[in-house]
Amino acid sequence: MKVDKAKIQRALYSSKTRKYGLWGLAVFALAGILGFLALPPVIRHVAVGKLSEALHRPVSIRSVSVNPYALSLTVEGVDVKEREGGGTFAGFESLYLDLQASSLFRWGLVIDEIRLTGPKLHVARLAENVYNFSDLAAEFTARPEEKENGPPPAFSLNNIRISGGSFEF
Repeated sequence: MKVDKAKIQRALYSSKTRKYGLWGLAVFALAGILGFLALPPVIRHVAVGKLSEALHRPVSIRSVSVNPYALSLTVEGVDVKEREGGGTFAGFESLYLDLQASSLFRWGLVIDEIRLTGPKLHVARLAENVYNFSDLAAEFTARPEEKENGPPPAFSLNNIRISGGSFEF
């Protein structure tokens, strides 16, 4: 097979190649700007709101960072207060999720690594058969059962590490 160097050079230096290359570079830069700068505060704001609403407790998140090129997410300093706003009910120091790039093509979530550092849970007995999480358990069990429409979503969780946690009763 003979390679025509002149044809290759013309293709590499053509205006069409330059145009597609600039578009590719612009998309790559935009993904970086959005992923590193714009996405973390949006994720943090939405997560705090949704978690506070779902748990009926004040929730705070110190920071969220996203690496769009490595497809990873780090959440630090999650603190869920007691319902009355007193001490900490649950939380963790750091959560790291590494999404596998192949999940984008498999139509199923594949998380390559999960690292949870410093999880904490405080369970308190308030009265006989009443605990500080009883309202959450009652709400969860009172929900109507959802009918399954088709198979469950495909997912895979791999390399799960939990370190330095505490459980207080």
